Amino acid sequence: DAGFLNLVKPMDAFLLVVRAFDEEGLNDPRADFDTLLSEMILADLMLVETRLERDDLEHKKGKPGMPGDERDALNRCHKILDNSQRIYEDANLAARSELRTYAFLTARPILAMVNVGEDDIPKPTAEVLVRLRLPVAGIPTFACCAKSEGEIQAMPEGDRKDFREMLGVREPVLDVMVREVYRALGLVSFLTTGEDECRAWTIRRGTPAPRAAGAIHADIEKGFIRAEVIAYDDFIALGSEVAAKKAGKYRLEGREYVVQDGDIVHFRFNV
Repeated sequence: DAGFLNLVKPMDAFLLVVRAFDEEGLNDPRADFDTLLSEMILADLMLVETRLERDDLEHKKGKPGMPGDERDALNRCHKILDNSQRIYEDANLAARSELRTYAFLTARPILAMVNVGEDDIPKPTAEVLVRLRLPVAGIPTFACCAKSEGEIQAMPEGDRKDFREMLGVREPVLDVMVREVYRALGLVSFLTTGEDECRAWTIRRGTPAPRAAGAIHADIEKGFIRAEVIAYDDFIALGSEVAAKKAGKYRLEGREYVVQDGDIVHFRFNV
């Protein structure tokens, strides 16, 4: 459907959700995932073939056609897609600048969620996925019972933990989704604290300290001097910034430091 494809083109990643519960046992989430992936691969393959055919026609008319690097990238995409694989499986190809304007569906990360019945809630996720013949094509896959999660969210916050424990829910599905989406997109968060707020800032994994400071304000990046850092786990274990300093867990880091997920950071800068 062209309207649907236009709607999803701006997305950075996809979360595919399929049903895996019914009294008759007729649902086949594996087949549903296979169908969804096949449709995405086919849509990309048709786009590649159309563009290559148009380029061949331009060459026959004596026109220069597309640049050689772009055609090479599209030919590689065609080979992968024609083999029923996703472009994303070739990380270098998926990242090539020549392909950005095409917005290929399969060049982006894909996650999968299986909506299971209440009987599957206390079971280990790995056990449930094996029974359902998942995951597909190595796609990160997790399971949840949307019905129970909806009931939990409707409860007063103070009652949710006890109800989750009673059902056997190990972790809120929203927490799982945020963590998995961050991982798929290569994102991490660092924290800043002050008298009036504590805030998380999202950056790309592998970001050096000055560029991370730029997520807060360009002037902080420009005038970066150093970063004062406490690892999140150390802060939780020790209980305070003062205790972290006494235990030697309060670090001074320079321009080359790569900010880690959960770091509590105070930037020193001069403008």
